[in-house]
Amino acid sequence: MGRLLQAALWTIVTQAITIAPGWEQRLTNELHKIARNESQKYNCSVSIAFRSARGKAAAAFGAVDPTGAPATTRDVFVWGSVTKVVTGASILRLVADGKLALDDAAAPYVDRFLARLGVAWTLGDLWGARNVSSTSIRDLLGMTSSVPDFDTANPCFPQPCKLTDPMRQLLYTTKRPYGPLDLLALPWVNASWRPPCKAFSPMLEPFCYSSTGFMLLGMVLGLFQNATSIAAVDQSVYLPPSIKSRAGFVSNGKPPASYTRVHGTARTSYDAPAGQTKHEDVFEIPGVFAGWSASDFVGDAQAAADVAYAIYGSKRVTPNADLMIPGNGTKKKAIYGLATFDLASSTGQKGDWGVAYGHMGATYGYQSLIAYFPKLGAAIAVGTSLETDTQQHPADTLCFAYNKAVDVVYGVAHACSFAAGPYYGGACAREPIPVPQLVRRVPSWNR
Repeated sequence: MGRLLQAALWTIVTQAITIAPGWEQRLTNELHKIARNESQKYNCSVSIAFRSARGKAAAAFGAVDPTGAPATTRDVFVWGSVTKVVTGASILRLVADGKLALDDAAAPYVDRFLARLGVAWTLGDLWGARNVSSTSIRDLLGMTSSVPDFDTANPCFPQPCKLTDPMRQLLYTTKRPYGPLDLLALPWVNASWRPPCKAFSPMLEPFCYSSTGFMLLGMVLGLFQNATSIAAVDQSVYLPPSIKSRAGFVSNGKPPASYTRVHGTARTSYDAPAGQTKHEDVFEIPGVFAGWSASDFVGDAQAAADVAYAIYGSKRVTPNADLMIPGNGTKKKAIYGLATFDLASSTGQKGDWGVAYGHMGATYGYQSLIAYFPKLGAAIAVGTSLETDTQQHPADTLCFAYNKAVDVVYGVAHACSFAAGPYYGGACAREPIPVPQLVRRVPSWNR
């Protein structure tokens, strides 16, 4: 009976109460404190942006270059695998428009695009006809294919240990760009079709992360745009014009220095072996953007938050964006949907308040994260100038940014904490939001 009364009370207040004016400035002030704390904690620049239907807030802190120039909210960051959300949503738009189906074999589309580029071989020649014939568009989007990953940046635990990262070594030593065809020609890609993708446990959906698969999806997108070169493919084709003016996709082989003043620092096991302080400034390395439609999005944090909101919130990119959410249409728990991670561990909440999804972004020298919170009806983006093995700093920042956003919007003050983990960000912890306090303010955009 108590739950029924609670639900009825919630329905009443959501219809009658709106948030107080001035929340944007209050949230901006709080995000600035968070950016400062996280920047000092991890010794990197941090940019945070919030986006909802009713407004925005953003803050940045830290040094963006060796001279100590301070970060601003206008600074462009490198977002790595956040790119996959845009690529995935664009493919789903083609599905919504009836141009292809999720369960179509991917190889015929890719092969037709390769032929336009003047390539004489096919994916069947590369990996075997039987292997590629059973790989669908859905498999590539959902990371359930066995397409070998060109990225070899796997963490090395426990230390001291010997880490081999041939892709990183190649990028650092040659200092030249690597396009999609170059990556498909790498020996650990073109001769190593992996075993069938399996789940981490019987309760989870299969999951085999591969940026190569999203590079192939970029080719599918290019086919339907009648593009005759990689550079001619418009990865932003379905994004709202207001976002296009503040964000871009890199396909010309230039380094981060061509797009931003923010220097990225790599402090992985490869860059700084145990007991050493070596690090790599990737500012002039073109290979930072290796992976094309899997990892080449650049823009300020507000643009990244706007991308997340446009895809998951307003669904302006594709009307079937709900297909991207992990677990949709399946009975098992999924850590990855279609171009989308389950990010519940970054909220510190349970139930509806604990639902979050989006994508982590890790590339050479930069790591980031975008997330959408359906209960709050808002998106948050975190960009940083640091790459580490564990990728904890973007999730750490998101933990505090999300919970502070709930505090400001709903007038609820609670402390939260972040517990470091071995990989992919650790976990956020916070006490559940008490319903009696929740009714004080309810955002009008959630009605």
